[in-house]
Amino acid sequence: MQNHDIKPDETLGQLAAGGLQIIQKAGGYRFSIDSYLLAAFVDEPAGTSVLEIGSGSGVISILLAGVKKLKMTGVEVQPSMAEMSIRSVMINRLEDMVKIVSGDIKAFRGGAFGSIVVNPPYRPLGSGRVNPADEKAAARHEIRLTLNELVSLSKSFLKDGGSFYAIYPSWRLPDMICAMRAFDIEPKKLIMVHSHVKSRASLFLIKGIKGAGKEMINEAPIVVYENLKEYTFRMNQVFEKLSI
Repeated sequence: MQNHDIKPDETLGQLAAGGLQIIQKAGGYRFSIDSYLLAAFVDEPAGTSVLEIGSGSGVISILLAGVKKLKMTGVEVQPSMAEMSIRSVMINRLEDMVKIVSGDIKAFRGGAFGSIVVNPPYRPLGSGRVNPADEKAAARHEIRLTLNELVSLSKSFLKDGGSFYAIYPSWRLPDMICAMRAFDIEPKKLIMVHSHVKSRASLFLIKGIKGAGKEMINEAPIVVYENLKEYTFRMNQVFEKLSI
């Protein structure tokens, strides 16, 4: 695939991980450090079958396939995003490792997976202004899929003993834990994420296991920045897990 396959309203960016690249809309939703945090957090053996629900631009699936050698299936409801992410997969020559499905996860029929990865919309409808740009609205608000629906579907797609990984805003931690327990995905590992050492946690990373017993480890937090803009040692460890 050549650069002329990039459309006028798109950009081609470097992921700085194994020479990987990603196509994004110039004026649409663009991936952030959340994607690196989640990809580094996923800890599964190479070759594990992984489903990403709401794969967006494909950045997490591409990172997990290209760096961690996981067998990825990404399901994306927005046709334009799915088409764009398929081209990113082709640019990175990961067609044997990443399959992108354009469609609604509620209609997806894909068998059982060893792991599920999600970076879901975080605002329930009725909380905050809905972005008029559909792509950004779908990334931020539960327009097509509520948290409970997401976790319920995740349970149905997970093998017994399979792992569920998510990154979510800290203020919705109670909602996430309640949803996971309601659908037999027991929270097992939690990491809070802070922008700076004196700031409140803004995000959390959580891992659950389908059908597991009750015992969760709250690991040391990740502080992203020191001196306003430099990455901390802990954040650099995150990047090292992705060979960045």
